[in-house]
Amino acid sequence: MRGGSKLGGEIFNRDPDAIMWHEPLAAYYMSTYGLSFANLPQHTLYDRNLKEVNFSGEEIESMSSYLTNLLTCQLNKLPPETWMHKFLFFTEAEAIRSLRFCLQPKRQHAMVDTCKHLGQICGHTVESRIKRCPLVLNLTRHCLREMTDLPHDRSDEEKAVRRITKELQHQIEGQLSRINTFHLNAIVKHELCVEKMRRSNLHCMEEGIRQCQKVDIHVAKVNRMKIGHVERLLARNPDLHIIHYVRDPRAIATSRIDRGLCTDRYNPDLLREVDLICRRIRDDIHDRKLLETRYPNSTYLLRYEDLVLDPLGCVRSTYKFLDKKYQNASKWQTFFQEFIYGTKDHLSVRKNGTESISKWRSNLSIENIISMTELCQDVIHELGYDLV
Repeated sequence: MRGGSKLGGEIFNRDPDAIMWHEPLAAYYMSTYGLSFANLPQHTLYDRNLKEVNFSGEEIESMSSYLTNLLTCQLNKLPPETWMHKFLFFTEAEAIRSLRFCLQPKRQHAMVDTCKHLGQICGHTVESRIKRCPLVLNLTRHCLREMTDLPHDRSDEEKAVRRITKELQHQIEGQLSRINTFHLNAIVKHELCVEKMRRSNLHCMEEGIRQCQKVDIHVAKVNRMKIGHVERLLARNPDLHIIHYVRDPRAIATSRIDRGLCTDRYNPDLLREVDLICRRIRDDIHDRKLLETRYPNSTYLLRYEDLVLDPLGCVRSTYKFLDKKYQNASKWQTFFQEFIYGTKDHLSVRKNGTESISKWRSNLSIENIISMTELCQDVIHELGYDLV
């Protein structure tokens, strides 16, 4: 978050033969853990005590399956949250325009307001696991998928909810000490709502899959997944390439502080933020090198700052890494000129991208800059940034 990934994603958004899925794992977490909204990426990877979340092998496998289905156009296998999440409509690829039109954003957003109210029951990612929400959600979905006809009026719906709740209580008796009957009813109602939406969207999938399969390059921006979790995905998809997109961690921390997007929402602290960012980047660098030894030529490091200073050069080198030809260079050139030197769109505002590379320094004392650098010296050196 605040790493300049909007600009990085535009490498592929400008390509008519590519789909760049915007943060699909936000929808995955909503589906798997019952979250009512998309946490910031850092809030998915760290708990309230700022300790790193340790995902189980089963959870990593589930994430890998989700991304495999997405990147191979098996759209009908994706959870309904994929199509009700606002991030779908940030995916600007021409190839899925008909899918977005069919899904009707306003109707999907209305469904979110209707269905997604489990925040107080399931909490955030870690809390959801402790409260056994993923287990209950999966069992509820299994019951609903077996129903030929879903209830339509309120009376029939209430009967169905009571019946399914009793079935669940028998199936997982003794495992739900943190979910009472009232909460269980709420989860069943939630999943019934989502299942109705899934069935109402099935007619959109056929054309969406057909258009998706015509595209040559499929990309997913996944800030909510560590590079160390990607190996299972690579094992499933040998043609997969990993672009490790980075920015100076001191710039990221400063931007988060300025915009109120810190990992610790209640006690924002610049040095603690840069320390957490560098921990993540440090782990990702280590894991990327490990992946490269096991899957040669599967990873590529791209710096935000290089993209700002030499956009077309970075586009060329990125496509060379992918072993793909790039077209419409003039279209890219026009976009990058507008984006970097001054433009406003629905996601961000840029006065001058070249200034933003070093602007963070001008707002900090020399003492803060030195302290941040000391915390991240190894990461800064590894990524090739100036220490001072």
